[in-house]
Amino acid sequence: MDVPIAKSEIIYCSTDGEELATVIQVGQLRQQDEQRWACDVEIPGVERKRTIHGDDSLHALILAMGFLADRLEYLVTTGASVLSPDTREPAPISKIVPRL
Repeated sequence: MDVPIAKSEIIYCSTDGEELATVIQVGQLRQQDEQRWACDVEIPGVERKRTIHGDDSLHALILAMGFLADRLEYLVTTGASVLSPDTREPAPISKIVPRL
């Protein structure tokens, strides 16, 4: 992602125990046409860049944050874990990517 507007550092631990220091990234919102906005999200090394669409910029941003929370929650249910880089303790998804 070129220039994220927001980011959060994490340590991702895969189901096989491999650790990866990475950054959750939210890209700049952009208007695609008169009725659609887009927002890119990415977790390098964990989740490829995805473009999330909404009816306006706020809608696209909220959907993008929800997508990130959903993906992280799903990965945790498969046996992966997300650690705080400061404490190396498990980090609640709601503290990393809060839902509105």
